[in-house]
Order: sequence, then structure tokens, then C-alpha cells
Amino acid sequence: METLKRILVYLAMLPFSFLFFAFAWLFIAPTCLYYCWDDAAPFVISWHPQFIHQWANSADGKLRDYYLSPEWVVYSVWIIFIAGTFLLPTLFVWRRLRNARTHAA
Repeated sequence: METLKRILVYLAMLPFSFLFFAFAWLFIAPTCLYYCWDDAAPFVISWHPQFIHQWANSADGKLRDYYLSPEWVVYSVWIIFIAGTFLLPTLFVWRRLRNARTHAA
């Protein structure tokens, strides 16, 4: 029963963790990591790769979408944010379990 409770707490915390990291991505990525002239509304596409679109460049060679930081940095930050989305609820459940054991002893 205790394991089921931990799983349910984890699943309940997951949407909040996703929103936290999505807001962080919203404020960090488009201003520091890349520029996309046709970026979608928040939480629709802007958090999902491919962040820039090569086909969006104008016919005269003018770049409309481009990276402000190296591409590997953009994808590294994105991977860290995705990992954080799943690790934050895990840390919450683990810490809660540890606190429960400490108070029970």
C-alpha cells in the first residue's frame, strides 16, 4: 500500500513539475538560447525540438530563425529540463519518505 501511495504522489506532482520547467524554459530559452520568429504560443510547441526552422528563412538568405547559443548548449539545457521534470517529483517523494522514517523512529 505504501508503494502505491508513493506512486500516486509522484504522479500527482508530475504536472506541477512540468509546469515549473515549462515556465523556466519559456523565460530562458527564447531570450538566451535561440530566436524563432514564428514561435508558437507557450506550452504548445516552443518547448519541443526542433527549436529553429531552416525552412523559415527568407528566399534572399536572411535568417529568421537562429541559435543565440551553440546548438549543443540548447539541446543540453533542454535535456536537463526534461530530466528535471521527472526528477523533481522523485526527490519530493524520496524526501517525504525519509522524513516519515525519521519521525517514526
